[in-house]
Amino acid sequence: MLEREEELRNLLNDGREESFLQVLEGTEGAFRHIMLSFYKHCQNDFEKSLDHARQGYELAIEEGDERLILRSMTRFSECLHRLGRYSEAHDLLESRIGFVESLTADDPYIHQWTSHFYYQLGINHNLYTKEYERSLPYFMRSADMRKDNPTLLAHSYNGIAITLERLGRLEEALEYYNHSLSLKEKGTVAYALTLANIGALNSNLGNLDLALENYLIAKEIYERHEHYQGLISVEELMGFVAKERGDLSSASIHYNNANNMAKELGLDVEEVNTLKKLIPLNIALGRKELAENQFEELKALVEKNGFDQFHYDMKFLEAIILRDKPRVSQKLKALELFKDVAKANRNYEVIFGTMLSIIDLLIIEYKKYADNEDRKYVLEEIIESLETFEAEVKRLNSPSFNISLMRVKAVIHHLQGETDRALELLENAISDARGMGLELKTTRISQIIEDINQDLIPDIHPEIGSIRNEYRALILSSEISEKDASDFYELLNDKYIR
Repeated sequence: MLEREEELRNLLNDGREESFLQVLEGTEGAFRHIMLSFYKHCQNDFEKSLDHARQGYELAIEEGDERLILRSMTRFSECLHRLGRYSEAHDLLESRIGFVESLTADDPYIHQWTSHFYYQLGINHNLYTKEYERSLPYFMRSADMRKDNPTLLAHSYNGIAITLERLGRLEEALEYYNHSLSLKEKGTVAYALTLANIGALNSNLGNLDLALENYLIAKEIYERHEHYQGLISVEELMGFVAKERGDLSSASIHYNNANNMAKELGLDVEEVNTLKKLIPLNIALGRKELAENQFEELKALVEKNGFDQFHYDMKFLEAIILRDKPRVSQKLKALELFKDVAKANRNYEVIFGTMLSIIDLLIIEYKKYADNEDRKYVLEEIIESLETFEAEVKRLNSPSFNISLMRVKAVIHHLQGETDRALELLENAISDARGMGLELKTTRISQIIEDINQDLIPDIHPEIGSIRNEYRALILSSEISEKDASDFYELLNDKYIR
């Protein structure tokens, strides 16, 4: 019966729903629920798809068929991933590693779905544990098992590329993306997915025109196939390009398009991801009340679905909201939240954002004090914070990051009364930003120059979305070793946590 799966899947993929249901009438037990799960998935009814997958898995265990257990388990984990329930998928997959490794490898069906099991483990570590070093061997193992199946091999290569990108191994990532693209049929959803991934890589490296070109092609493919998850993703990516160009209004349109689609389709995990981008953007646009309302929406979605993978994203967003509040107690809470995120997170994009926010809050604290002794103490904390940060990241040599570094150093020089030096650094920073076409940074630095000329002490206030992606570009464009990254984290941990 399992051998009929490909026939049934092809009927659905070809739009022959009636023929699919007729063939399905002759099936029963676990296999029937596996195929009904796939059917409901194609209808975007992901909750029903999950229900059938769970029933299929439970029946397969009752029936004692190893092949059915393997197939239903991979289908079950796919459904959990689709709904953003990564912790459940993690528990399921990790509990079955021993079972899968005990199966007979020379059975072609077991071979195929074992490769998919390892592929699912790779996805799970990328999405849930964020342990990219652990996900890479699983993707590699799945690719090794799929050498005779170009379609499946392309998916494994795409997973390898995403993981290498997150590890900062840019050239290898691009190589695997291109391998994946070459194995996929042009005009398919799978082709659009890899094209969008390559666009994101170019976007993070500042190649915005090339990125946008990739996104527009991907968007056209997604529209033709009515693939709404892909459309949501590409709208978000186009929003980031607009934001990097300083066109926050266009960015808002793209992010809201994505958010509205997610809401209409009832895709909670996509809605969470779009709100995560909208909240910092609306803060940057001065729409603070809207941002706070969206944060409450986000909190309700996360709590309703038990999305524990967003725990530190929530703390991060709450901190950037509190950072702008007038009360000292609110700013202190923001400071503690940022430190909490830095303590628990090994994602260096997040650490970068939290570190600059900590410095910014210390600058705000400095301005609150009238007493010179208090100011001296806070200034020492600010300088020490900057020195700790600068010493470990300067050697990563990112032009984009150096602009932000000059911006922060200029503000600190101004605090020390060295205004001429501050303005000199800012003029260098704004020249570099203009040369790289970074309009958002150019505007921010211009505002700081204006503040200093009016004898004000400017806040840093980094736009968190921009900062996080800037740091991502820094990692991608640098030859940073895993040891360097680990050493950097330990220094931050010693300074701010222990």
